[in-house]
Amino acid sequence: MNDDLIVYEQDRYRSLEEYHRARRAQANLAHAALDFVRERPGTSLVIGLAALYILSRRR
Repeated sequence: MNDDLIVYEQDRYRSLEEYHRARRAQANLAHAALDFVRERPGTSLVIGLAALYILSRRR
């Protein structure tokens, strides 16, 4: 990422710590989507992402 994009994204969060927490959560969700698809042969990545999105909204 270039510095301008980092500054732009950081402006959306109250602190740098909150920014990094959100980035880690996004990465964790992406890894969970890949695991979800790997564990269920024949499942597309889009379906896996949709399922995880729905589950994450329930929390």
